[in-house]
Amino acid sequence: GQGTGLGLSICFGIISEHKGRIRAENNPGGGASFLIELPVRIPHAAPVVPSPSIEPAAVPAAPLRVLAIDDEPSLLLLLERIFRQLGHTIDTAADGQSALQKLQTFGYDLIICDILMPDLLGPELYEVVSQEYPELAHRFVFITGNVVDVETRLFLEKSGVPWLSKPFLPDDIHRVIGESANLALKQVD
Repeated sequence: GQGTGLGLSICFGIISEHKGRIRAENNPGGGASFLIELPVRIPHAAPVVPSPSIEPAAVPAAPLRVLAIDDEPSLLLLLERIFRQLGHTIDTAADGQSALQKLQTFGYDLIICDILMPDLLGPELYEVVSQEYPELAHRFVFITGNVVDVETRLFLEKSGVPWLSKPFLPDDIHRVIGESANLALKQVD
C-alpha cells in the first residue's frame, strides 16, 4: 500500500497519552525500526482508585435505537455486537451522507459518530443535525482515534458531547450510554 504517514502520527498520539516515547532507528540493510517505551505499572504498587460509576438509574432500562456511523467496517461490526448484547437495536452507516438519510427515516435514541470520515466529518454532520434535527443533537457520542489533534480537541470541548477514544472497551460503551442518558435528561429539564 501507499503510506500516508497517519499510522505513525496516531501511534505517536497514543504513546504520548500513555506517557511513553517512540523513536526510529535506521537499519543497516535498509528500512527502520521503531522503539516504543511505555511506563510499567507495577501491580499493587499504588491503591486502585475506582473509576466513577454511572448510577443504575442513569442507564436506560428500555432498549435504545442506536445509529453508529464510522467508515471502518470492523468497528461497525464490533459496535453492532456490543449494542445487541446489551439488548439495543442498532443501525449502521459507513459515511455521513448515509447517516443523514437514515436520520430522515428513523428516530434514534443514541448516535455514535466517528470524527474523521471521508465525505462528511463528524463535526460537520453534528452541525447539520443540530440545525435540521435539534432534538437529536444531545444524543450524539463521538468516537475518535485522533484526540491529540488540536481542532478535534477544541471541537469536543466546545460541543460538550460525550466521546470515546479509540480503542475502547465494551464497558466504555455502557458508561457512555449512561452519560448520554444524563445529558438527555438535562435537556428535558
